[in-house]
Amino acid sequence: PSSDLFQTYFDNKENNRVALKKVAQQIEQFESPIMLYGASKIYDALVRLGGLSLDSIDYVVDDYLQGYINDVHGKPLTPLDNLDPSEINTVVLLTRSATPDLKNKLTSIGYSNIECFNHLIK
Repeated sequence: PSSDLFQTYFDNKENNRVALKKVAQQIEQFESPIMLYGASKIYDALVRLGGLSLDSIDYVVDDYLQGYINDVHGKPLTPLDNLDPSEINTVVLLTRSATPDLKNKLTSIGYSNIECFNHLIK
């Protein structure tokens, strides 16, 4: 039985890596300027395991990390207040739990083309 558990773990791990690579490729194809919102676990996994090219990303925003660190994977963190929604073509929410609230917040201040990680990973 434990060998089945390990096999399931390894299968899931490989499937997740393949899915992350597909999401990274999708993000890289979005119309720029691109803003990623969220610089924690999902962002890290997309860069390290999915191969996300940060050359295709214009801004990384993370309200929590802002003030604690200046950059993540060499990409500077930009305060949301420093950006003009009319100058951002694509926003990608790299979150799972707060997605509806963040999407509403961003829409209310003028962001329109908002992609959600939950939809991209499917």
